[in-house]
Amino acid sequence: MQSDFTAGIQAPKANKNSPEYYLTRASKIILEMIRPQRIRNELMFKLLSTTGMRRQELVHLTRVKLI
Repeated sequence: MQSDFTAGIQAPKANKNSPEYYLTRASKIILEMIRPQRIRNELMFKLLSTTGMRRQELVHLTRVKLI
C-alpha cells in the first residue's frame, strides 16, 4: 500500500471521567434504608450496584420464564 487510508480520520474522544462506584459501606447503608417489603426496589438496587448495569439497561429488562 502506498498511501495511508487512515490519514485525516480523527479518533473518537475518550471520556476523561472515570465512573463512580458505591463503596461497600455506602451500599450497605442504602440497603438498610430500603424497606423490607420493597423487594423489587432492593433487587433493582442490587442489580445496579453489583453488575455495573446502567439505569436504562435496567428499565429495558424483561421477565423470562425459566422452565
